[in-house]
Amino acid sequence: MRHELSTRILSALERLTPRERMVFDLKHFQGMKLRTVSEILNTSESSVKTSLMRATQKLRLQLAKYTKPQKSSMKRCCDQRDVSQTAIPKNEKEVMATATYL
Repeated sequence: MRHELSTRILSALERLTPRERMVFDLKHFQGMKLRTVSEILNTSESSVKTSLMRATQKLRLQLAKYTKPQKSSMKRCCDQRDVSQTAIPKNEKEVMATATYL
């Protein structure tokens, strides 16, 4: 399984454009800051951010079946909440007071 995953990751990296691969490598494998990457590539930091975002999206799509589905933070919060501890307003005045804080 580990060998197959390594092969898939390398394959996914090869499908990136040379620029995306370079930006991804410098940022994640070499640990450089975006500003440093932009200086090395002689381009703007926003251009580097865009390339990194595209590379990350492509890799996520290509490797999606190897990752666990993740719940949104709101969903996790709601799943862990104890409903018995939730305050339920008893009258209209309490409902209105609660609504102003939401």
